Amino acid sequence: MRRGDIVVSVDGHYVVTATALQRLMVEDAIERRFEMTVWRNGALVDVVVEPRELTER
Repeated sequence: MRRGDIVVSVDGHYVVTATALQRLMVEDAIERRFEMTVWRNGALVDVVVEPRELTER
């Protein structure tokens, strides 16, 4: 994902709020791949996202 991307769907489920996005990604998020459709620069783009655990800087 890139800065400014707007998430449209996750694994085929439409996302209409930030809360909906969080709910879709909460369970088993670490080391799981999510197929997302994002709105980027006026077009729909399919991306794969692999969340990782945050480490301290």
